[in-house]
Amino acid sequence: MRHAPRSFDVRIWGVSKYKGKRGTSYTVRWRVQGERHQRTFTTAKLADSFRSELTIAARDGRDFDPRSGLPTTLAKDRLERTWYEHAVEFIQTKWPHVAPRHRKGLAQALAAVTLAFQQAYRRPAST
Repeated sequence: MRHAPRSFDVRIWGVSKYKGKRGTSYTVRWRVQGERHQRTFTTAKLADSFRSELTIAARDGRDFDPRSGLPTTLAKDRLERTWYEHAVEFIQTKWPHVAPRHRKGLAQALAAVTLAFQQAYRRPAST
């Protein structure tokens, strides 16, 4: 069994605030094994809470996944999500805020990607 790479080389920066035309956003930036990562939030409290999770994991000596930038405990939870769960969550966040033509485009794109996943991961028939 092959194990995913892990790292304890973690550097976490503060929360940065960005004021744009559409509102204010808050971004947490951090680095794992030289790879930069960031995640943006709509409120300062959410950003600070996420930053605290990262800081606690680093202080507790938990290993981080260099690819996702998350502690392996959080990265594992993200990997266990199915494509269907991801697609539903994506549509639920986008659907209320977009125009009908854009909704049609989202549905068509998800249908195409879902079909491609199905074809790519189809098991060969046993003979």
